[in-house]
Parts: sequence; structure tokens; C-alpha cells
Amino acid sequence: MNVLPWQPTRDVDVILRFGSDFGPALQSSIQNTAASHLSPEDSARESLRVLSRAVGVATHAAVTAAHGPLTGVRVPREAMDDGVVIALRLHLNVPMTQPIDPSDGRQVAGLLQAIQGLAPGSIASAEGIFPGVVTEGAVPVLAVINPQTLPGQKLCDYCRNPMPAYEVQCPTCGARSQT
Repeated sequence: MNVLPWQPTRDVDVILRFGSDFGPALQSSIQNTAASHLSPEDSARESLRVLSRAVGVATHAAVTAAHGPLTGVRVPREAMDDGVVIALRLHLNVPMTQPIDPSDGRQVAGLLQAIQGLAPGSIASAEGIFPGVVTEGAVPVLAVINPQTLPGQKLCDYCRNPMPAYEVQCPTCGARSQT
């Protein structure tokens, strides 16, 4: 697959996939923010805050320039379960000039926090979109987020599965954490 070089853009899609344990609550939070009586910029900043805090539990991500309607995304075959995909289409008044690596959770969270911290008037609006998972077509492909780069997470010393940094016992295998 040929990857086009990044072009500065003012319309950016930030797409995250969450498991069924966190996804529905995050989807509801984004929908409630959109339905609130906040200004478009304040609503966008609140949606950015919700997603930037949730990157630590995301499994897949993509950051692309927005082109046309976002109706679906592709994920690796092993991720085609009942997870939830949340996309935030950001309309910025300043261009995003540098691409990020979507497989690095810290970069994705850093981007969301950086956009949230832009000067007043820099964010025109944001749309919460909940695309479905498709198997083919010209849709964004989500990258697997490297568990070692998830903010607020650490790897179990025994089974190497990610777990919250504050935990002292792995929820997957039950081993005690040494760090």
C-alpha cells in the first residue's frame, strides 16, 4: 500500500477503537457533550479531554486528514469483535503540520492534549462520529497501539499484558507487580 506524504490540513480525523468494556461509556460521553449547550469550541475541547484521558485503554488508532464522510474503518482481523470505534473530526483554524505515529499511545494522547491546549479561537468545531468496522473499501486503517506506549499503563512483569500503572496485581494472570 502506498502511503501519501502528510499534507498540512485544518480538518483532522482522530479515530480510536476501544473494547466493549470502556467503549459504550465513552461513546455516551461524546454524544452527551455534543448534545450539551456548550459553544462549538468548548464542546470540541470537552470531547478532546474525554478522548485524551481514554487513550490509555484504546486498542487501535488512526490520525488522518479528513476527506468526505467517515462511514467505516478497517481493523486487523483479530479485532473484529464488539469493540466501539470513536472518531473525532476536528475542524481547526490553524493547520496541523506534522503527522504522528498512531501506534504510539503517548503521541496520540499528546496530540489530543496539544489541540485541546490551543489558543482560544483555534478550534472551529468537532464532530463525534461512530463509524462501523468494514472489511474492504477506501477507509482509514486503524493501527494497533503498542501496549508499551499507552499512557497510564504498564506491562505485567509475568504475562506482559498491559494493566493500569496503579495496580499491584495483574488482572489477567494474577501475578504481583514488581514495579
